[in-house]
Amino acid sequence: MTAMTLTSDDRLSQATQLQLTWWRFRRHKLAVVSLAVVALFYLGAVFADFLAVADPHATDARRSFIPPQGISLFDDGALRPHVSGLKGVRDPKTFKLVYTPDPTRKLPVALFVHGYPYNLFGLIPTDRHLVGIEGGQGVDGIFLLGTDQLGRDLFSRLVVATRISLSIGLAGVAFSLMLGILLGGISGLYGGAIDTLIQRVIEVVRSIPTIPLWMGLAAALPNTWSVVQVYFAITLIISLVSWTELARVTRGRFLALREAGILKREVDGTLLEAAFFLGSRAFYRALRELAREERAKLRMTSVSFVNALYGDEQTKRRVRVKARFVNNAMLATLLGPPELEAAGPVDVPPQAASNVVATATTTIGNRFMLSLPNRYSKL
Repeated sequence: MTAMTLTSDDRLSQATQLQLTWWRFRRHKLAVVSLAVVALFYLGAVFADFLAVADPHATDARRSFIPPQGISLFDDGALRPHVSGLKGVRDPKTFKLVYTPDPTRKLPVALFVHGYPYNLFGLIPTDRHLVGIEGGQGVDGIFLLGTDQLGRDLFSRLVVATRISLSIGLAGVAFSLMLGILLGGISGLYGGAIDTLIQRVIEVVRSIPTIPLWMGLAAALPNTWSVVQVYFAITLIISLVSWTELARVTRGRFLALREAGILKREVDGTLLEAAFFLGSRAFYRALRELAREERAKLRMTSVSFVNALYGDEQTKRRVRVKARFVNNAMLATLLGPPELEAAGPVDVPPQAASNVVATATTTIGNRFMLSLPNRYSKL
């Protein structure tokens, strides 16, 4: 073993679940790129008013249906960003006065200009915007995506609307995540009538077509509700129809943990009987920091009592039904099976290893699990 390998093993053994998840996530390049794109969208939603080039709610019938207008970067060979101004012309068919871009009027584009007032983060009053024009008239502006029938700038409305769209999705997923984990965990942990009731509710919800359900619930919202009430109602609707799949996945994981003897496995107030622990420093620190009530459920006893059935055999057999026996191998080679009683950092009596294997194989529904720390393996 090299020093670098040992350092890497120690780093992995002491890492938290969040660190392990992040390290695995970074290996997926497409996921990292997608995270950057989503983060960019949410950053734009936070600074939506700062990025908007016009008041998204301001109407002006004179500039209705203006086509998309690009920003020209050069003028007479020099870098002078500008947009064309608007001029009013009479439509020969409808005789209405409409405004169209006038290439002869060049309005300079500047950074951090003054515009419509707003509250940054909802707290700081300001009127600064990222880009804007200087010296324009009332109908002039930067219309990157054009305007609608009421003359409202579509780009500004789209940027500001991302706050609602992204926050509804985030809030809906967060609420459905909590609901799915809570109900799925309760279903898998307690079982019985509670599990049956929750699973029947999941089946009823999943049997209803999603799109008609959304349409029906959305149509039921009163017209007198405010924007905030409609926002929370839509978030709740999305959450109520998207938690069922996660609940079933969570239930399956809890059932697997129960089957493995990790959850809900108390016998006479004891969760675990152990003779000794082998682990990292973080593992020992976590044991020391356990609350007194939790520490009382870990019964430390002799190796012979844990591994062997002799002495109070009836009680031991009752306690060991569907138990999990965990042991550490001291040495593994290519010449045969791992050696449980090899001499090394920990001296284990030869009879201890044979007793634990015999106990695991002679009682009902047991499993024997063998772990091999990397620092004990040799080629």
